[in-house]
Amino acid sequence: MKLVNVDFASLIASMAIAVLASSVVGCGKDRSNIARVSGDVTIDGTPVPQGSIRFYPAQGRMAIGEIVDGKYTLRTYETDDGAILGKHNVTVKAVETKPKRMPKFNPPPDATPAQLKEFEVEMMEGMGAAYNWIVPESYSRLESSSLTAEVKSGENVINFTLESN
Repeated sequence: MKLVNVDFASLIASMAIAVLASSVVGCGKDRSNIARVSGDVTIDGTPVPQGSIRFYPAQGRMAIGEIVDGKYTLRTYETDDGAILGKHNVTVKAVETKPKRMPKFNPPPDATPAQLKEFEVEMMEGMGAAYNWIVPESYSRLESSSLTAEVKSGENVINFTLESN
């Protein structure tokens, strides 16, 4: 019987290289079915200032993009990698959130500082926030959005011209 002399440090180094190589490959995710997608989103002829856009394929992972000054680029796994090839249902969400206007505060003249603080806290808790839909809410829901797109191989420029009525 012949014994093999194994250098423990070399074995550990080889294992580390194998783990690193498998992570660079992407853990087996096939990304050959993804293509870059970018475009413009307008509402009533005006670029949507901020929001998000999502592409939902029939099968596979959804792609998402941030809308900034009417422009977007999609990502599925990594920044700007695009969306899965094929037909997609699309949603666009663009909302401004503003705190509701503070009502005029007229505390009783004999209120203590602790009572004033308590009144202020109660008022703030009841205020909530006001939402202003930049793009109609129906575009933001998968079940009510009529938006669709088809992603093909290569570069895709897909623009959405939305209307508020």
